[in-house]
Amino acid sequence: MVCSVDSIKPLSARKGWEPERVREHNRQRLDAIVAAGWDLIIFDEAHHVSGSSDEVARHRLAVELAALAPHMLLLSATPHSGKSDAFARLLGLLDDRFVHGLPVTREFVAPLVVRSEKRHATDNRGTPLFQPRTTRLRIVPYGQREVEEQLYDAITDYVRFGYQRAKTEKRPAVGFLVLLMQRLASSSTAAVLSALERRHAAIVVEGTQLRLFPEGAEEWGDLTGEEQVDAMQGALGAAWGNELAEVELLITLARRAAGAGLDAKARDLLALLDDLASSEGDPSLKVVVFTEFTQTQNMLLEMFEGVGISAVAINGGMGIHERAIVQAEFRARARVLVSTDAGGEGINLQFAHVIVNYDLPWSPSRIEQRIGRVDRIGQTHPVQAFNLAMEHSIDARVLEVLETKLAVILAELGADKAGDILNSADRHAEELYAAAITGENVATAGDRFETETREETQQAASFFDLIDPAASRPTIGGGDDPGVWVEKALAARAAVLGNSDVLGSVLDTLPEVSPAEPVPAIAGTRGGLFSLWEVAGAGGSRTCTPVFVADDGAARPDIADRVWDSLVAGAVPQPTAPMRDDEWDELWDTGWSYAVRPDPAGDPAGHPPGLALRLLVRVTS
Repeated sequence: MVCSVDSIKPLSARKGWEPERVREHNRQRLDAIVAAGWDLIIFDEAHHVSGSSDEVARHRLAVELAALAPHMLLLSATPHSGKSDAFARLLGLLDDRFVHGLPVTREFVAPLVVRSEKRHATDNRGTPLFQPRTTRLRIVPYGQREVEEQLYDAITDYVRFGYQRAKTEKRPAVGFLVLLMQRLASSSTAAVLSALERRHAAIVVEGTQLRLFPEGAEEWGDLTGEEQVDAMQGALGAAWGNELAEVELLITLARRAAGAGLDAKARDLLALLDDLASSEGDPSLKVVVFTEFTQTQNMLLEMFEGVGISAVAINGGMGIHERAIVQAEFRARARVLVSTDAGGEGINLQFAHVIVNYDLPWSPSRIEQRIGRVDRIGQTHPVQAFNLAMEHSIDARVLEVLETKLAVILAELGADKAGDILNSADRHAEELYAAAITGENVATAGDRFETETREETQQAASFFDLIDPAASRPTIGGGDDPGVWVEKALAARAAVLGNSDVLGSVLDTLPEVSPAEPVPAIAGTRGGLFSLWEVAGAGGSRTCTPVFVADDGAARPDIADRVWDSLVAGAVPQPTAPMRDDEWDELWDTGWSYAVRPDPAGDPAGHPPGLALRLLVRVTS
């Protein structure tokens, strides 16, 4: 079973549920998950489960799973963050003696670790698997857009006051909120105007106390820009006495800027695309443009449509199937993909080699993750990345310092420490931005950033002294019939589901079906395809519809019910080949026709964002 760690963490709340019901739900779900009888637990990005303490929810879940699974694999580019206690907790998932005082020495660590280096990776002819890469900072002048510069300066004043007050009053939620507003201002007029209007609506709600993020401060940095903007809606009430008046003035200025035409950075982006197409002699050159915020994404899509440039988009509101469709469209016909950070994971875009960071998260590793979408095995061109920042902006000043300091550290400590450097830099980059906002000398703050990042990286580098580079790789034996593994996986799934067909259990547990995965098959009296569809409606409602389409094209709801009952009763499917592209498209037409039941006047070719395929089984007669 494949899922995100956060999808199985304990819930903090659910609409309409009393706290006791939430606690009981969490207890039952955790018990079911850890008792499901897994043969192997794999944590990708495993450093996230080391935890800032042994009480963090992710770490507690990992400990429970590690105690019950006979085999565990931890995957991480940065296993040692420079914090010895966190590294010991990570090792403790493999051998719990590390959390009870076992020394973190070469003798005990080396047998547990295998290391691969991206920079040394070659094919079987010795050719490097990765292309050279360049990153350029592009400073954009305001030109005639004086009102846009006035808006940015006014937002910075608002943020500076709010951030300093948050520090004085020890109210981190206020600090998170105002720093987010600074990033929105750096992104686009459209993004900051939308956020200001949301903030205004939240302030005028009476009788409420400011509340930003119910899960706690430690998780705010894990959210994407999209998710943070959504969380802003929960920040009801004013953060300080005259904030309402300040926001109203900012909205007026933002509307003036929006009415004055296209942002200076958007115009510069169009010029950059023309320059790149000309320099490479390719008028259809494909470019990936990243932004943190959907409001900026929508603005860019409208701009591209207006100038006749074909563009497609990916954001966090899309499911796996929709992202796959967009990726195929980008490869086949579109010139530009505009993606939020939701597109920074899980998609391969090595058929393009140019990345433009239209705005930048305050996280060097997230920027690296964006570039990694095209800097992949199979890339045939040198990779080019461009970071856009407005002149005289916080971003421009900080990015120049960041690039200089990181280059110095990288040259001193070596390219093989790049992952450790970025991991450490993430913890101090926001401090550098905050220092620039509050008026501290950026050079002084930059020196502090360099010192802290270097020290932590050097501590993390000591990790490599614990690994034996000559150690042989573990071999994988076996040769089990794949059907045995499928049978075990289905047994585990049944244990987690509790053999229940309760709607909430199904939708909360089953992941989306991927077009690349094998299709399980069971025997039946009539051949066809069984599919289970989630349809999201207005107001957050969810329905779950089973569909069975026989090989002759007939839709049979009675057989759909029988197949579901058979699966719940423990029928053991066998794996068959993944679906062909044409079969996959036909399947989604089926979902549209029988699960959603759209308005006949609607467009049957467009799959609704709320449609998700949760289960697919082939029935053979």
